[in-house]
Amino acid sequence: MKRTVFLFERVSIPVLLSLLITLILPNVAKAQPVSAYTATAFSQAYTPIVGGTSFPQSSLGDDRTLQNIPIGFNFTFCSNTYSSLSACSNGWLSLSNSNSVAYSNSLGSLAGLAPGVLMPLWDDMNDTDNVGTGTPPSVSYVTTGSVGSRVFTIQYDNMRWDYGSSNGVVSFQVKLYENTNVIQYIYKQGAILPFVSSTNASFGATIGIANSSTDYKVRANVGALSGGTDVSSTVFTTNLSSAPTSNQVYQFTPPPNCLGFPTAGNITPAGNTSTCPGSSITYTLTGYSTNSSIQIQWQTSPTGAAPWTNVGTLNSPTFTLLVSQSVFVRAQVTCVFSG
Repeated sequence: MKRTVFLFERVSIPVLLSLLITLILPNVAKAQPVSAYTATAFSQAYTPIVGGTSFPQSSLGDDRTLQNIPIGFNFTFCSNTYSSLSACSNGWLSLSNSNSVAYSNSLGSLAGLAPGVLMPLWDDMNDTDNVGTGTPPSVSYVTTGSVGSRVFTIQYDNMRWDYGSSNGVVSFQVKLYENTNVIQYIYKQGAILPFVSSTNASFGATIGIANSSTDYKVRANVGALSGGTDVSSTVFTTNLSSAPTSNQVYQFTPPPNCLGFPTAGNITPAGNTSTCPGSSITYTLTGYSTNSSIQIQWQTSPTGAAPWTNVGTLNSPTFTLLVSQSVFVRAQVTCVFSG
């Protein structure tokens, strides 16, 4: 939800009447885009699930999706709230419980999984037991912690990558955190390298999150983040050919919400200001809500009505006006991501 308030000032030449108007506009809904999530990477021990619920081998398989897996709490992603998800053997999860079995990690396939797509390692994988080639693959999940700080973990263990490989190429977990709505992927490399089947013409994985085929954030490689350049919301990487190192964590954190209408604050100088043509006046906004989701935009209008023209520097609390005519000045204070 996007919420905006305005502060108005007027400059006239050469004499002004006293005027100060504050206007609250109606709410305008605006969901958090995936592109606003912060991506980080760090090391943390891969700890296998203890207890929880394991799916029987009979429910697993090549191109198989398990639906209606309970998260155990309400989880918010891109301003939508979810309480269950589906998990595919091809290394993706759908918060909207998609029943797709998409193995091709393309933007076209992504559209059928959205909204709310988590891609810890999306490629043509397999969790069927390749008998005699190592510990069989398994999928299990558990919700731990106390109310308000619970963590949902789903674990893909000893996965076959690609679909024709032996057991045990890679294991990984997806963790969802209550209240903070943080997403984590944690990895453990297996004893064997990824295998490319002769019939697989599109080997290579995608790691990231998405809410649609145009709103995504994916990794460009499987290394540690380097100045934010290892993730992209414009290039959809589909060719990751090696598993992240053991204990590697990729984390996605949503932008903070600001609640309700923001505080507009005060503009100085207040009211009307008289000055001569060609001179300048610097306006300063103080006392407004501070949050990384707050946006400040200065605007001017010759009449105090639409159309308003954006001026100055976005998110700057000051604006210097070069006076050429009588004009209204206002500061638009917007809560871009409102709970």
